[in-house]
Amino acid sequence: MKTIYYPGCFKKAWNNRYFDAVEYSPEARTRLQGLRHWEELRNEGFSACRALGLVIRAFGGSADYWYRWRRRFRECGHVGLECRSRRPHHVRERTWDSKVLKRIVTLRDHPETCRWGASKLRVQLLKEGRKPPSVATLERMIAHLKHTKAILPLPVAKKRSKRKLSPSGWRTRFHKAVHGAISRIQIDVDSYRYSGRMWYHFSAIHVPTRWVWARSYSRATARNATAFLSHIRSNLPPGMPVETIQVDGGSEFMKEFSASCEDHGIALLVNHPHTPQQNCFVERVHRTFDEELYQVLDIPGTLTSAHNEPDTGSLELEGASSVTTASIGGTTYLFVAGQLDNGVSVFSIADNGTLTSAHNESDTGSLELEGAYSVTTATIGTTTYLFVAGFTDGGLSVFSVADNGVLTNVHNEPDAGSLELSGAFSVTTASIGGNSYLFVAGLTDDGVSVFSINE
Repeated sequence: MKTIYYPGCFKKAWNNRYFDAVEYSPEARTRLQGLRHWEELRNEGFSACRALGLVIRAFGGSADYWYRWRRRFRECGHVGLECRSRRPHHVRERTWDSKVLKRIVTLRDHPETCRWGASKLRVQLLKEGRKPPSVATLERMIAHLKHTKAILPLPVAKKRSKRKLSPSGWRTRFHKAVHGAISRIQIDVDSYRYSGRMWYHFSAIHVPTRWVWARSYSRATARNATAFLSHIRSNLPPGMPVETIQVDGGSEFMKEFSASCEDHGIALLVNHPHTPQQNCFVERVHRTFDEELYQVLDIPGTLTSAHNEPDTGSLELEGASSVTTASIGGTTYLFVAGQLDNGVSVFSIADNGTLTSAHNESDTGSLELEGAYSVTTATIGTTTYLFVAGFTDGGLSVFSVADNGVLTNVHNEPDAGSLELSGAFSVTTASIGGNSYLFVAGLTDDGVSVFSINE
């Protein structure tokens, strides 16, 4: 038998593997909680497969994931729970001009040029007498500046995905003749929401000359596509023929549109399914309209960042897992459960969305806040109460909320044999027949507990 002797550091790490004094990253702390929960379930008599299944349901991951991290933890202690570096050993050094980088930051910070891409920035740098790199290099420089937060990325409005058609809906196949067409126009349609309804933006580009047409319609139909084709033909520059039109397989480019192309002797080429790169020119036109027009508009339904509150030493936001709000004494408060910090943070919300810390409640021996996972509120009479589910503690803590947002503990409900609070995962309240009830889901117990809330 071969004997392997480990260094003394491994023994020390193993003996100290449960000490909370060790500084863990958020990912490593989550893994440690999962491993502890796994061990506790095994000690309670659960089988290995059942215990591992409950851990996966609560913390995510797979069986291989948890076995791998348990092996690393046993070998190296808390160091083994940290992610290893994935950086290559040899990295190509950048040779970018620092003056060009500073000029890009200046141009992107200016309101009139904040949406310029690499091509426009290169033209501007040439006008200034500089020697800019290629467009591809400028794109990498812009991506680097966004990554380092030197310039902020612009918010993008969320778009509705386009309906997929069956393969039988496609007609003419895209073929190599498209590359030999002397006068080719690419047409496509994009959607955006404005004033509570959807609008459809038709764009077209003459590939040889980069001449662009655009119009918006309330519906993406073949009749509107035909009207857009008539608009293109009536606004053609002198001497610009139209031999070929290239489209994707959308239903708006069938029926009347196809018949109109045939009547005017225009060849209609349809791309292969799921290949927008074949319509690359008009797709780039869509991006220009999106970045320099629609993102500038305040479109209803889109999001604009109002405030961001990072975790600090005084707050309980590490592993923030649940939020809820309540209006108390004319002030609206936000309640946040911090799963990894084992506590709750309370913020007052200003009219402009700014958060101001009002109170922070950490877990103590009498509270059930370890692994605080879900929060909800209810107003009983004239008092507003906050209910917090502690996943690791397997219990509930109830707090009364004062007008200034301060929490006062009024009740704690630990798990008992008849209750289903082990792995308390989610809470909600409801008023039924004049009575208020609290509902709690127990992930580990595979059950629900219902409590009546006394006034």
